[in-house]
Amino acid sequence: MQAVQNLLILYAGIVLINTGLSAALWVQQKKPLQRALLVVWTASLVAMVTQAAFSQSPLLIVVGFSFTFFVNVALARLIADIVSIRFRWLPFGVALAVAYGISGAASLRGGSFLAVALPVALAVAAPLLVTALRALTTRWRKLTFSGKALCIGCLFFVAHNVDFAFLRNRPELAAVGFTIAILILLALSIFAPAVVLEIVTEQQ
Repeated sequence: MQAVQNLLILYAGIVLINTGLSAALWVQQKKPLQRALLVVWTASLVAMVTQAAFSQSPLLIVVGFSFTFFVNVALARLIADIVSIRFRWLPFGVALAVAYGISGAASLRGGSFLAVALPVALAVAAPLLVTALRALTTRWRKLTFSGKALCIGCLFFVAHNVDFAFLRNRPELAAVGFTIAILILLALSIFAPAVVLEIVTEQQ
């Protein structure tokens, strides 16, 4: 239990540091990509707080987790801006609303945590999955090493979104889940600012 608490503190610290640094950079230079990066980390902070607050029942745990959708949308929009592709979040928002309905029905029927969580987890992961794959398949040559690494890191984040449905209700795997999350977070902390810095520097 102590290990899980330490990992949670580390996770929160990484998110807070990245939020502060991206806010400082945006205030200093006011570049659109820096604002997009700030939105990513701000959404991560809100999602983290919300998940901590919504933990009273399986359905509320899933609702709290669903705020990760906004992190995925922010990351998808950042990738779309980097590679100059169009991103529309509304269809994914509709899919999330449908997933809420499926999960709510499963909860009312007394379904397992997996049955309640999986539809929402898939809907949460969808915008980033589609955008990262599209960027890798259609803009591979345009992407720098950091850009490719960011997209691949986002795909790992997508996979971690989905494994929430399998790991969240198993306390014995909590430390494993948080360790995976921290490794992915560290990768995003490195490659997302690197890509933004490369593009801003090139523009200047």
